[in-house]
Amino acid sequence: MNLYMMPVAANPTRVGLYVAEKNAGGAGIDLNEIRINLLNGEQNGADHLARNVFPRVPVLERTLADARPFVAGEACTIVDCTLQAAFQFARFAALDAYSMFANLRRWGEDYRARSSVSGVLTH
Repeated sequence: MNLYMMPVAANPTRVGLYVAEKNAGGAGIDLNEIRINLLNGEQNGADHLARNVFPRVPVLERTLADARPFVAGEACTIVDCTLQAAFQFARFAALDAYSMFANLRRWGEDYRARSSVSGVLTH
């Protein structure tokens, strides 16, 4: 899994910490950190925008193109939980987070249909 990140940014740090902890337990998640210099505006450059046409959303559409059930593969991770929490708030605020991203929409619908999360997700 590619993680486009800046080392001090909170969200990618959270993902990196979680993957490190899971790997310490034997998960074997391959995380390729690709540094993006946010201070120099690299996230707005042509190379990054070619990967991510909507730069405020993590680069997930291509990752989910193979119809995997979860962002990092076959098992739910903190990445899925964090992403779904953000999308729940977007739904509550009536923000359109899915229309441009068919794979992300499919992932979100599939995740919300899981019985394990039915008592947590309200929107």
